[in-house]
Amino acid sequence: MSSKPKRYFVNTLPDYDGAPIPLERELWVERCRDTVQRVFTHQGTGFDDCDGGLYVGVAGVAFMAHRVAQSPHFAADRSRLLTKAQTYLGHALSYCDQPQVRADRAMQSAFLLGSAGVWALAAVVAAEVGRNDDCDNFLA
Repeated sequence: MSSKPKRYFVNTLPDYDGAPIPLERELWVERCRDTVQRVFTHQGTGFDDCDGGLYVGVAGVAFMAHRVAQSPHFAADRSRLLTKAQTYLGHALSYCDQPQVRADRAMQSAFLLGSAGVWALAAVVAAEVGRNDDCDNFLA
């Protein structure tokens, strides 16, 4: 027999009933577009910016660009976003190729914080843009 979790504050809002929530779609698409552009504007691409793999490094920015490019709401931006993803991945892959990074076995095998995720994302993006030879190389 399970009991309800204890609440530490009184919830004065009604429970969600599963009905669609009305959104100003264009407003939110534009806000997302602005946020993505701000990230592109302010994210550095030096080696210090590459550490952290998909989780916090420039590969994470590439992942963001790839994910946004998949949305039908950003179809007009798809090519530009995938180009940005490739650019950021180029920096991340250069970092992953550094001798000190290659020598770190934990870094090589870590998916979110290491090189494995960077190589996987590079393969996905290469396949998206029709660079199948690069995709195969990234997976090898």
